[in-house]
Amino acid sequence: MQCEGLANVRLCSPRLDCPPAEHYQLRYVQPWLYARPCEEVLRLARQALTALRTAGRLPTLLHVGPKDLSNNRTKPFYEALFGNRSDCLQAVMVEANPDVATLLQQRLTEYFSPCPDRSVLTAALCSVDAEAASFFSLSEEVYTKYSVQELGGITTAASYGSLNLHFLLQDILDRTTGIQAEDLMPFIQERSVTCISPSSLLQLESLEPLDMLFLDTADGLGMLSAFLSLGVRPALLRFHWAWHLRQIADPGYAAKVAEAVAFLAAEGYHLYQYGEFFVAMRSEAVLPASVLDLHETSGNEVAIKVYKALKESHRGEDVRLQKFCRQIQVLQNLQEPFDQVTDETLWHPQLAATKPSKLFMTLLDYSKDKSLNPRCYRRRQAFI
Repeated sequence: MQCEGLANVRLCSPRLDCPPAEHYQLRYVQPWLYARPCEEVLRLARQALTALRTAGRLPTLLHVGPKDLSNNRTKPFYEALFGNRSDCLQAVMVEANPDVATLLQQRLTEYFSPCPDRSVLTAALCSVDAEAASFFSLSEEVYTKYSVQELGGITTAASYGSLNLHFLLQDILDRTTGIQAEDLMPFIQERSVTCISPSSLLQLESLEPLDMLFLDTADGLGMLSAFLSLGVRPALLRFHWAWHLRQIADPGYAAKVAEAVAFLAAEGYHLYQYGEFFVAMRSEAVLPASVLDLHETSGNEVAIKVYKALKESHRGEDVRLQKFCRQIQVLQNLQEPFDQVTDETLWHPQLAATKPSKLFMTLLDYSKDKSLNPRCYRRRQAFI
């Protein structure tokens, strides 16, 4: 899918007002128009991933509810983002449905075959740790009574499940006609799965810091809130903001979506929408925000210099920061107009009509603090 301009797909950013709740109700009327992320969104996502790989450690990915990878719904996004099989990362998938664990393991091997740090955890993500949670799904025996067409196109019953029985039944009934909830109950199977909280999951899988978080669950906003409350701020976010039309038709829910989007923008994220998904990228994960905007609108290539943060306090850190601040000062001085000097041996008339940008590298932007001064302090990456 091609984009005529990012203004057509970007919801909001730290310097762009976020749309009201009504926007989401309107945009979801024809979700197939936004079913695939456009090339610009994918390009920026790949750019964020590239920046993570320059940080000197293995990027971390947590995907909650990845069962759609088993039926290819999410595959195009993975193909575009992780198409280069030679690049490793630490990938963890958490899926409550035990029937898709083997297939998800195969998918992980496809995308991250050279990477040893990959795993599929069969568990439910809950607000608190618990010994077990109930998972409900259709049994294959449902096809002895109903055809795929009668079931609204559900081709693999085992992969169709939920932690919420009412939600599962309603979701199936929305697809069908002439079938009642009591007709489906004989074909509903209940199984027990491990229940783990977000904080325990991050600790168990050593996912701190967490660089990428994908949430493909019916309660995407709730899951997002749980991770954000822990102080998690991934460089790249992808999450379901609506699971079905009935949900987004609720004005109260649309207001929650608007609040979540505005909060992420205030936290420094640029947000994009395609269908029922949001993709959010933190500005600092790719470039300083003004450079990002300039690159998006002009299409010009830019060079990025990254000063990597050191994990531990070190005397070399002070030298790194001094170099960063000094280089900014030098580049700024080189953009000043030429002043004629009294020593004619150091001057040529052509310099009076020459722009410094024609002779020297142009400084577009650099990492700043809240006062717009060079961000010369410890334990952060700095960009020029």
